[in-house]
Amino acid sequence: MTALLAGWAASALPTQRDESLLGYDFRQERLAPGNDGEHDPLSARALALRDGATAALLVSLDHCVVSVELARRLRAVAAQAAGMQPGEVIVACTHT
Repeated sequence: MTALLAGWAASALPTQRDESLLGYDFRQERLAPGNDGEHDPLSARALALRDGATAALLVSLDHCVVSVELARRLRAVAAQAAGMQPGEVIVACTHT
């Protein structure tokens, strides 16, 4: 019987006060650009699973959306760091 190996990690996703926030563009005509600061910290979380030759890495971002190109780059970097193939990495966003 093959053992199931698992590991996880989390890291902060820092934000800047002058960054525009998704969903607030309609207010920018009346408000100064940027935001009022961080209410709840944003983070990235990862869960890695391996069962013999089969592996998967699930990456969850506290974000609304990432571009296809950014998702490809994230998969490539995460796969290299974890010793996996990019096709074994899933990048998902959670709307915050």
